[in-house]
This record gives sequence, C-alpha cells and structure tokens, in this order.
Amino acid sequence: MELEDLRSKQAHFEPMRQDKQKHYKNLEKLRQQFIKFFTVTKIKNMGKDDYVEGKVINGEPDENTFCYWVEWKTENLGRMQGARADKFGLYVAKKSQQYKFIKRFNNENDAFESLKKDIIKLIELGKSKNLEELKKIELSPMFKGKILFLYYPNKFVNFFAENHVDYFLKKLGIHHENKNIDLIDKREILLKWKNKDSVMKKWTMFEFSDFLYNELGRPPKKGQTPKELKDYIDFEDEYPDPEKVKTEFITLKINPEKIHPSSNKGKTKDGMVDFEKENKRHKKLGEQGELIIFRTEKEFLTENKRMDLAERVKLISKEDTYAGYDILSYELDGSKKYIEVKSTSSSPSNIANFLITINEYNKAKEIKNYNLYIVFNTKSKNPKIWIIKNPFQYEGSGLYLTPINFRVTVNTK
Repeated sequence: MELEDLRSKQAHFEPMRQDKQKHYKNLEKLRQQFIKFFTVTKIKNMGKDDYVEGKVINGEPDENTFCYWVEWKTENLGRMQGARADKFGLYVAKKSQQYKFIKRFNNENDAFESLKKDIIKLIELGKSKNLEELKKIELSPMFKGKILFLYYPNKFVNFFAENHVDYFLKKLGIHHENKNIDLIDKREILLKWKNKDSVMKKWTMFEFSDFLYNELGRPPKKGQTPKELKDYIDFEDEYPDPEKVKTEFITLKINPEKIHPSSNKGKTKDGMVDFEKENKRHKKLGEQGELIIFRTEKEFLTENKRMDLAERVKLISKEDTYAGYDILSYELDGSKKYIEVKSTSSSPSNIANFLITINEYNKAKEIKNYNLYIVFNTKSKNPKIWIIKNPFQYEGSGLYLTPINFRVTVNTK
C-alpha cells in the first residue's frame, strides 16, 4: 500500500480510534483478568473439567474453563473465526457430555496431559518469542495464536484465521515468496509492518486490528455478495497459484495503421480490451500478473544456470511505486532488464488499451532495456505473455498516445 493511501486510511480511522479509547482500556482490563486467573501455576494444576469447553452444569455451560475463556469470554479481544471445538484437542460433546479428543491422542487423559504441557511450553516460549520453537508446538494454529496474544499483546497480533491474515497481507501489498510460510511468520510480518510505521507503532494491538478490519474489510464470501458487486470483488479461489501456472510466450505483430482509440469500456466489437477498467475493478488482477512475470523471470534465469541473477530479481512495485516499472530482472549477460506489467483476464485481441503514467513514459524513453510485458488470460492456469521491447519506439506507428489528463498551473499576483 502506498504511503499516501495508508495515511488517508489512518486519518479516516483516527476519530473512531479516539472515540474508542475507553473501550480499549476495558478490553485490556479483561485480558488482565484472564492472565491473573489463568497463571502458569493454575494451568499446571488444572483438571480436565477446568480445561474443556462444552461442559454443562445445572443446564448452563461452565464459563470458567480455560477453553471457554479463550474462545468466548475474551471474544472481543480477538475472534477465533469459524473453527470447530476440536481445535482445542479435547472437548465435551454438548448432547452426550462425553469427552472427545482428536486422532493423535490415545485417550482423554493422554490428550489432556499433552495439551496442558503444550500450553505451558507455549506461554514460556512466548516470553522470549522463540518463533521456530513455537512452530513446533502441536496446538491448532488459531488456538496457539489466541493464547500467545492473550499473554503477550505487544508481541503477537490478535487475528488468528489464516485467510484473514492472508487477506490483509494482500490488501496491503506485502509480498512474501515462500508459499509454505507458517501462520506464525505471516502474523510476524504484519506486526513488523505495523511497528515500522511512525503512526501505527504507537497503537495497541486492539487499535491495529480495528484499523485493518474497518479500513480494509474482511475476506469476501461468494454466497454473501450481491450480483451488482460480484464483478468488483476479487475472490481468491478465482486465481491459480502463480507458482503453478504454465505460461506461454506469444508474438503479436504491431500494425502501423492509424487507429482512433475508442472511449468504450471493456471488450468491444472491434476487439479492444480495456485493461484499466479491469484493473480498477480488480487490484488482484494486476498483482497476479506481476507475480506471474516475477516467477517467470526467476525461472528463466535459473533454467539457464544464472541462479546468481535469479536471486536478484526484485518486485519493485512493492518497494517503490515511483520507480516507473514493476520488476527489475536481468538478461543472461547480467545486464539489467526493466519490466512494466499490464494484465487482463481477456484473451489476445486486436487492440490493447491501457494507461501509462508520465513517470512510466519517461522511464521507458530514458532506460535502454525497458520491456512492456502484457499478460493475457491472467486468471487462467495458462496465461499468455506478449513482450514489447522498448515499446515507445513504435510511437505513432502502431502505438498511439492519447492525453486524458493535464496538470494545470495558474500563476497569480
């Protein structure tokens, strides 16, 4: 996310943040109540009935158990989104009131003793924030995340569902190459992003999570989206993993015949594809195209035994939005290759219609090895890539610029 956009969202959130200060203090009091009640000593001395969720006493659920506190009594401190009771490893079935445990345990006693040891170890390791050792603890990721936050609210974030964490990372434009990254590491990336910002580093985790949910929203669900909005929402399952797509390079001939750019939007009868309309609707579309090219460039260099260069390929758009290009790559001889990516979900067509900033235009004219990569069928498993080297060499002869905005400076006295 660009700094100006971030500051705008922070400014929009600020009145709410100030109005909710009393609420945040009450949340912290509740957290303090939890950790004072469930000390490490108390946990060591817990019995099964002190741990499980689902136990009913005189027709009412026992609200003083460890699991009930973690899920329900501290729900306002961070929700454990959509997880079943077996996330606790051991629980009581509501109807039968019988103990239930997950498959890795032999019986309820084995389950309880193992879970109790893991929770104690989790709390001890959380103090030193030993992330690698924390990953080895076999508690469910959401349960593990909630416990860590409750005991160490300055060291761990308070959102626990992986799809929510992924959603925030993508909305913020925070890229990580490792597809097998642990949820603990993903949360840590978000925490570091928060603490690097001069405004947010002063916020509590309650304020930070409120900011993300209020300003970025939640992952959309197809079944809950009105028809009128479906074309404007990116659903993650519509996009294949950029690491697994099979790209195909194509060659299209640039026709020098003069054209009259249409003002119509979308794909028209004359075969025009309006990239910008798609990209305004779907930010993910542009990101997907960039990731496809990023992966393709690294793969090309690796296959040609230039691992040294493959490791230096950078997704510049995530670091510097004013660079004038999206990806820095390399030719096999080690010379730099500057790549601007334009993406569309459409197939190759007669006319491509997209916007380019004055900064991108100037860079394209200044830099010797400037490449325009157009990614067609970006949402498919078989995207097609057309490369135009030094694209503005064709200006006025198959490639035409149309001014749509002007900066106006008025001198007064």
